[in-house]
Amino acid sequence: MSAGERAIRVKADDIELKLTLSAKLLKKSFRDAVLKPFSNAYNKKKGTEWTVDDLVSVTVDDEFMTDYSLAASIVLLSTEIVTAQLMYRVAPRREMMLEADPFSGQQWEPPKAPEGANVGTVDFIADEDDRSEIEKLKAERRAKRLEKESSAQKEASPPDVSDGAAAAAPPPPPAAAPEAAPAAPEDNASLAAASLASLQSSESTVEMLQVQVEHLTFKIEAIEGPAQPGVRKEDVEKVARKELQDVLKQVNAQLVGLDEVSLFCIATEEERLDARARKKHCVMLLEDRILPSAKALQRRIDGVKPPTTTTAPAPAASRAPVRSAEIDSDED
Repeated sequence: MSAGERAIRVKADDIELKLTLSAKLLKKSFRDAVLKPFSNAYNKKKGTEWTVDDLVSVTVDDEFMTDYSLAASIVLLSTEIVTAQLMYRVAPRREMMLEADPFSGQQWEPPKAPEGANVGTVDFIADEDDRSEIEKLKAERRAKRLEKESSAQKEASPPDVSDGAAAAAPPPPPAAAPEAAPAAPEDNASLAAASLASLQSSESTVEMLQVQVEHLTFKIEAIEGPAQPGVRKEDVEKVARKELQDVLKQVNAQLVGLDEVSLFCIATEEERLDARARKKHCVMLLEDRILPSAKALQRRIDGVKPPTTTTAPAPAASRAPVRSAEIDSDED
């Protein structure tokens, strides 16, 4: 290997390749110089059709990597051979569809409230100091959004004029020359497009988080199980801890982001109901499936005894993300 070249050993499942990058290839992104060529070779050997977008985990020398647009020369700074471990999806997207998926074409029906229940209000009393920072931030942003939507509704609706007030009102002024159409509909269309794009991004992230939690379960089972030849449990545990912390951070970020997605600007009722069902489904997956699974994995990995005999105390577990408060009030 010449002075201007770098080498990397890439492995996924039982496929392992050594790639030597020239100075020209090192100028490309890590995605184009390493991940794409390996994925093509992997597909030929396995008969699969995975792409770089199907990767759910990439580690370079046991460091979790998320930005594949970095130049390959930055990732491969060392003249020594670098080791990369890749992990693809377990199953195609169509096989990961959950029951009652709102995108499967089935009509979603909201649950019916019991007879006599007050559907329009929510009885929730909590001490202000007991709320987490995320709940306080979400409540503040929700209040601002509701205030903005309420102001828009008041401006759009005609004033309520009684008979007496109408009689005392001055005659209307003469009709003015026609003016250009207001830009409000166009603004609403832009806001609706942005909200739907944000919702679609959250759906993709939630699907990726489900796969990451599944792979983390396999890794923690490997840590808890008997030792495997050539596998250092402390290395696997180190990578699993980093990935688990990243999952918990993304769950928090997605809950806050979904809470800020406003569906008020969507024009038709049918599209608004569909978007509302998709949003509720994402929150349900985050709060009722992904978050509890991540917390359970956190407890399991904290309970794993390291193979060494050191007496250093185990690192304190970071505070798990709190359960999100009820999402947009316009969905009730």
